[in-house]
Amino acid sequence: GDTYLSTLIIKLSKPRQLKHLHGAITNYLDDLNTEWKSHNFPHMSVFYVDEPQEHLKLEEGLKDYKQMRTFGDSGDLDLHSRFTGTEVWLVDCMCSVRQWKVIGKRSLS
Repeated sequence: GDTYLSTLIIKLSKPRQLKHLHGAITNYLDDLNTEWKSHNFPHMSVFYVDEPQEHLKLEEGLKDYKQMRTFGDSGDLDLHSRFTGTEVWLVDCMCSVRQWKVIGKRSLS
């Protein structure tokens, strides 16, 4: 669809290694007067789907495997285990998901 509110994402903290990259990206987008402001930047997308039942199935599966739990009144999920990302991808997502284009990749190592 035209909205990505039906995504499942993992919000990321901005450790030292990502702060410089985060600043460079946001400054560049600001310089272009691009409307980009997101409450979830940076994040890791698990998938995009317009079917709420698929969201619930994945959420329940993660809870069953003790990888996530519901957190607080907001209903947000809390990740129990950690992962280490090795790259950051910049993707043009101003069109349908199937037409997204990878603009660039940067190694975090």
